[in-house]
Amino acid sequence: MQDLETESSPELEVSDDMTPAEELEDTESPEDEPEEAAESTEEPEEGEETDEPETPEEPSFTVTENGKERTVTLEELKAGFLRNADYTQKTQALARLREENAARAERLDQALMNSEGLIRAMHEDLTSEFQNVDWAALAEDNPAEYVAKRAKRDLKVERIQAAIARHQQLGATRQQDTQAMTEAEVAEVRNVLKQAVPEWRDEAKLQAGLIEVREHLAKQGYSKERLMQMRDPLDVLNARKAMLYDKLQAKVPKATKASKAPPVVTKAPSKGVRVGKDPHEMTDAEYAAWRRKQIAQRRP
Repeated sequence: MQDLETESSPELEVSDDMTPAEELEDTESPEDEPEEAAESTEEPEEGEETDEPETPEEPSFTVTENGKERTVTLEELKAGFLRNADYTQKTQALARLREENAARAERLDQALMNSEGLIRAMHEDLTSEFQNVDWAALAEDNPAEYVAKRAKRDLKVERIQAAIARHQQLGATRQQDTQAMTEAEVAEVRNVLKQAVPEWRDEAKLQAGLIEVREHLAKQGYSKERLMQMRDPLDVLNARKAMLYDKLQAKVPKATKASKAPPVVTKAPSKGVRVGKDPHEMTDAEYAAWRRKQIAQRRP
């Protein structure tokens, strides 16, 4: 960079026939200057409007959310639409996963049932063929037949043992698949919940929120087994709404009960008598009426 900053401009050769700069300046006439330069220096007159583009107002829309209308901008409307679309997409993915898991579980269960039935039939065949054989007598009376039957029996026993091994392998596969399918389904449910509740996109807040909902349902009488089986995101979201509503109601001050005491009934004052007037300020007629009233009240 320093080399570029200190680089000098190339020297110009000056010939005798070139006009000096001073003479060129003297020959220039003010009349030769273009009129456009003068026009460009003119300032707009005071009060003259400038053509500045006006910023258009951002459109707003009225939407209904939880039974209440509110105004949102176009960006908020787009964000809400995308959030709802993402939520729908995740719920559909969860539904497809459940269908696939259910189909696979049904195939494995059917295979286990077929395997169990095959083992039962092989046991019955073995028992029916050899249960009445006296092996000791057969070995003594007909050694060749004994060897043949014994080999046949041993072959059937080996086949039964192989069938049992295959059945056990199917059972282990079914158990592993059940665990894997459960984990995959739980992961999809968590994705749906994260999309439905933005604050739950934080894994720590999601975990704390689920624990809070579970404790709230336990207080409402939900059993541990029922809570363990709750895997539908809609059930979790409804439970959360109920929990938040109960919290809100707990903060509302309770209304005081109205007093049941009978209202005080005041008798209308006698005509011409002012209630609460000092006797010294009464006229003769008022004083006489007041005294008559007192005497009448004292009589039994």
